[in-house]
Amino acid sequence: MPDMHQRFRGSDELLAEYGLSIGLPDLAFDPDGEVVIEFGDVPVCIVAGDEETGFAVKAHVHVPETLPQEAFAGYVAMRNAVMMSQGMGIVALDDDSGWIWTDRIEPARLTPARLHERLLRVTRNAAYWQATIDTLALAAASAGTEAPPPADPSLIIRA
Repeated sequence: MPDMHQRFRGSDELLAEYGLSIGLPDLAFDPDGEVVIEFGDVPVCIVAGDEETGFAVKAHVHVPETLPQEAFAGYVAMRNAVMMSQGMGIVALDDDSGWIWTDRIEPARLTPARLHERLLRVTRNAAYWQATIDTLALAAASAGTEAPPPADPSLIIRA
C-alpha cells in the first residue's frame, strides 16, 4: 500500500480529471492509494505510486485449477521476458489475489487522454493473457496431460 505522501505530484488531480472525461466525476483513490475501474468485464486496479513508479496497474487473471499451476508458472516465466520487452506488462503471482497481469504507467507527460489510451491497452493485454490461459487450459483438458511443459518455478515474479 503506497503511503499517501508517496504519491507522485498531481496523481490525484490527474485521476479526477480522467474521471470527469469518462463520466465518473467522483473517481478518486481510496485511502490506500488504489481505485478500481471496470472496462467491459475487466476490472483494472490502479495504484498510485511515487515519481519514479507512476501508476501501477493490475488485473486479475483466472487460472483454472485444471491447469497445473507449476507448469503454468514455468510458462509464465518464459513468456514474461518477451512480454516485458514488448511493453506488454507481466503476469505475476500476488499473495493476496492470486495470478494477476500487471504493468506500470510512467507519470511523465501523462494527461487524461494518454491515461485513457494506456488503460485501454491494459485491458487488451489482460484480455490477451486471459485468452492465452483459457487456450492452455483447454489444451490441457482435451489432451488429458499436463500442458504447458514445466520450467523453473523459481523464475515466477511475485507482485
